[in-house]
Amino acid sequence: EIIHKTLEQGITWILRAIYTPGHTMSHICVLLEKDGLPHSLFTGDCFFNAGVGNCHNGGDPEILFESIDSIFTHLPDDLLIYPGHEYLKRNLEFTNHFEPQNIKAQEFLNKIADLNLDNIFFINSMKTEREINTFLRLDSADLVHHLNAENSKKKNIFLTLRKLRNTW
Repeated sequence: EIIHKTLEQGITWILRAIYTPGHTMSHICVLLEKDGLPHSLFTGDCFFNAGVGNCHNGGDPEILFESIDSIFTHLPDDLLIYPGHEYLKRNLEFTNHFEPQNIKAQEFLNKIADLNLDNIFFINSMKTEREINTFLRLDSADLVHHLNAENSKKKNIFLTLRKLRNTW
């Protein structure tokens, strides 16, 4: 269902539900559009700052890959991401372990090292996520090398990462 709300000065805000199964089979994200252009995405538990959701409660990692690959990889750089809750530091540590040459992720981790993330919530753009989120960087030579996955498809790299993150 699409919800329309017109605000002052003729600006039109539209909320769209986007079916994003994987974390759970009925998961949705909510896209906020401003004057017909994507503005913000409320991702719930399928996508986080520097990571993606788990599939422990009835989800499926292969379907999560399809949602991430078919939706998140095509979102505009300036779109703002509002995840359901925060795992930023742990996700950046995970990225740095498996993609140690990712300078952007290392810089972000250094930036938040002394912050209390219980009091600060980061709202990243998709551009930032493409730089720091290893689940969006499946073609990274550094990542592929560290996973010893030189001949693997993106889906298999994603599934390997998701499995590793389960115990990280």
